Amino acid sequence: MSESTAIDCELYDYVELACMYQYRLRVRTTDGQSLEGTAVDARADGQGHEFIVMRAPGRELLVRLDAITTMETLTEGARVGEVRFR
Repeated sequence: MSESTAIDCELYDYVELACMYQYRLRVRTTDGQSLEGTAVDARADGQGHEFIVMRAPGRELLVRLDAITTMETLTEGARVGEVRFR
């Protein structure tokens, strides 16, 4: 997955909201991974790829936004539940 595909603005809003409130997330990706961590930032690299940065015990996870299939909020009382990206 080297070429980047932009995600819808509405989906990006969910990512920004998760980072702003530092929600605990479970993210599922197109290659079948299920990753859990606390959303801390959204960033882009110099090649047009956009990522969500999540903090997990002992490591930082960078997940490409165009590789996400679902993003589930695990934080109780969060403003967002599960969001389907594809």
